[in-house]
Amino acid sequence: MKTVFLRDDDVFKADGTFLKIFRFCLENRIPVVYGIIPGLLTPAAAQTLREAKRRFPRLLDIAQHGWLHKDHSGRGFDKYEFGPRRSFELQKNDMGLGVKKMKRVFGRFRANVFVPPYHGYDSATIRAARFWKFAVFSAGKQKKERFPFLSLPAEISLNSYSHSGEPRPLSCKEMILRSRMILSAAPLCSGMVFHHRAYGDQASWNQLKRFLLYLKRLEAQRWTRLVLFSDLLKARLRVPGRFGGRR
Repeated sequence: MKTVFLRDDDVFKADGTFLKIFRFCLENRIPVVYGIIPGLLTPAAAQTLREAKRRFPRLLDIAQHGWLHKDHSGRGFDKYEFGPRRSFELQKNDMGLGVKKMKRVFGRFRANVFVPPYHGYDSATIRAARFWKFAVFSAGKQKKERFPFLSLPAEISLNSYSHSGEPRPLSCKEMILRSRMILSAAPLCSGMVFHHRAYGDQASWNQLKRFLLYLKRLEAQRWTRLVLFSDLLKARLRVPGRFGGRR
């Protein structure tokens, strides 16, 4: 059985698109990790997430997705908020602003997880994440850096992207093909990432909805198990090292 987590990035406001997908996942008991941009978070979105986590703790994790989701690469491609043009101190300070905001707003409902915007990071990012005592680091394809905590990359993208980096929707068929390629090769745990704002219109939302229900069917057939990072952390405490990463 393959262990799979779903991550929805760039969450900061409770608009119609977000709420539509958010409520669908709760109603269908689909666990999702929400990557929150703390510097942009609205009070309405914070309240929605807090209340859901209080009522349905096994159906969502509230993770930190950078600070302001600002591109500091200066190149227009290969973007990052945390990366080589930024010193350890700058990265640590921005990350810390996010940590303090997440703790203040979410308290005990905050998952101790860092998701770097644009999946960009370097060794200084990892040092900063260690300084702030994160338990989980989740980017895209894992680089060669050593991780002093649990690294859970989301290698399956449920979006395509425009030249400017804006997420674009995929068809259900394309999502299934991408997922099968990775899941067939993954040893234990695979991550899927999507951006809810790419699925705002009815046609694209229908495609994402079909894919999410497809994942539920796989789970019912015991091909996959949908989990949160909090589930994997508990499992790692029981079986140290099982899901990768280094202490």
